[in-house]
Amino acid sequence: MIISKLNLLRCLLSLSLVLLGGVLSSASAQEVTNAPEAVSLFDGETLAGWDFNPKIWRVVDGAITAGTGTDKIKKNDFISTKKSYQNFELNLTIRCRGDHETGQINSGIQIRSARMPESGHMAGYQIDCGKGWFGKIYDEGRRRLIAQPLDAEALAAAVDVFGWNRYRILAEGPRIRVWINGVAATDYTEKDSNIPL
Repeated sequence: MIISKLNLLRCLLSLSLVLLGGVLSSASAQEVTNAPEAVSLFDGETLAGWDFNPKIWRVVDGAITAGTGTDKIKKNDFISTKKSYQNFELNLTIRCRGDHETGQINSGIQIRSARMPESGHMAGYQIDCGKGWFGKIYDEGRRRLIAQPLDAEALAAAVDVFGWNRYRILAEGPRIRVWINGVAATDYTEKDSNIPL
């Protein structure tokens, strides 16, 4: 799991992260949530188990935090788990803060992604966060925007652009489903068999 940092002054991530290892069956979402294989990815105090740039990323008040809150980050930066996962349910809360005047606030959660050795950037799915980006899936380093919100109006009513938002991401085989604050945001199925899962 990778958190992407794009065009924001500060990104706070309160990870009540739970990830399921192994292959998921066609079990209901409730069954998946209660699965005994659930593991926490963040201890709330350190970035143990994560690969990151310490000049950008740190833990503040129990949340993974990027940026200073005053300076614009000049280029994309990413924090990633050291372990890899394929099929999972990921639960987290995220808050993006930035320039209220211009709305230049954008971040995201990279899933099924890999770091590109030549640049350190990522290639893979980005579940977006930020004004104008909620409910979209961007294929970072490959095809760009690949999925729009299921119901943009309902989602806009449910999100807090500058506040905390709860994400639930369910990745099963080629299908990725996203809920934001309990509202179905995205349902995307990968058609290209050459894209790694």
